[in-house]
Amino acid sequence: MHADLATGLDTFAKSWEGHPLPEGHNLDMLDATILPASRFPEHADEYECDKCGRLVTKHLNCGRAHVEKPIGRERYRCRCGETYPSGAIEWDHLRDSERRRRMKMLLFVYTRFLLPALIPAIFAFLALHYRIYWLLAICVLVSIPTIVFLYLSAISLLELIWIAASLWRTRVTGLATQQNGSRT
Repeated sequence: MHADLATGLDTFAKSWEGHPLPEGHNLDMLDATILPASRFPEHADEYECDKCGRLVTKHLNCGRAHVEKPIGRERYRCRCGETYPSGAIEWDHLRDSERRRRMKMLLFVYTRFLLPALIPAIFAFLALHYRIYWLLAICVLVSIPTIVFLYLSAISLLELIWIAASLWRTRVTGLATQQNGSRT
């Protein structure tokens, strides 16, 4: 049976000899759909600039079910100057209920992950201060799983950074309104 499989694979490989892939393509991209970026958010595997042909997919945020829109620039400007909607939204353009929901989620993450990390840290400080080494050993053992929770809360810290960047763009520099064309 293994000999038949090896013979079949060998025959298949020989049948493709002399049939190179088109220039600049790989096997993963043979069935990929490429659309002009002006048709975004219509579904495609890749989007290219209408004007210069550059791939701009990594700058566009395709909507996904049950996932909130990312905070960021609402428009992407290609190197050639053409602008496209990015699929992201600025913090100031969210509804009040959406802002409250996102802030409650961030507060939940911080209280859920940072407070459990704070308690062993306080006990470890007291154990060091009063030289109770068995309590220090327990605090170290308890804090090992807490490191994972700290990592998760650090990831959510990125959300705060994106919110701050969005507020900077919309309120301080006015960049978001300039890109949308409502300000000269």
